[in-house]
Amino acid sequence: WGFDHSPWAIQTADPQARPFLSMASVDQFRPSQRIDVLLAFDLFSHLTAEQAVAFLANARSWTNNCLLATIPAPEDGVDAGGRDPSHVTLRTRAWWRGVFTKAGWRQDFATQAAERACQAHPFVNSMRWNVYLYLP
Repeated sequence: WGFDHSPWAIQTADPQARPFLSMASVDQFRPSQRIDVLLAFDLFSHLTAEQAVAFLANARSWTNNCLLATIPAPEDGVDAGGRDPSHVTLRTRAWWRGVFTKAGWRQDFATQAAERACQAHPFVNSMRWNVYLYLP
């Protein structure tokens, strides 16, 4: 199950996935059922800081197990040589950790170890992703 604010993204999604997608903004989205794992790949840098905190706070109430997110960061050379206007909030890893904490998400030893393992994966490194894994 997923959502996107873009009609284009919904219309061009894989036909088998389309029935499981809805059109909504992060400010509006509320799932019809609780979810086990919230995946947010390259979402948060496209939100304002206020939107990110509000979405993360709301998402805790309907996420059972964890949140797995990828967020680009300026220290990784994202937007080097020119700013991508779709990156509204391009901040450091430390800054994002503070946002997750402010919204009530947490990590334990196992979550931190799993996050490090994900971060070390060759595919993740080739994509220059910063991986975040948190518990509600």
